[in-house]
Amino acid sequence: MNGGRARRFVLLAACVLGGLAVGIAGRAVSGDDAWFLALPAAVALGWLFVGDPTRCGGPGCPPRD
Repeated sequence: MNGGRARRFVLLAACVLGGLAVGIAGRAVSGDDAWFLALPAAVALGWLFVGDPTRCGGPGCPPRD
């Protein structure tokens, strides 16, 4: 793993664990399983702040203007 990939993996794991912690805490307080929707929400929020969509294109894709 190179440094960038390892960093992104750690950030993904942090988002998943954060969402899971919110889900577990919310379920413990209210008894409602809907709190586990915090897991995909945390991953989506992490993508908004960390994701770089310009790096998603392959080498053959021209950059967008």
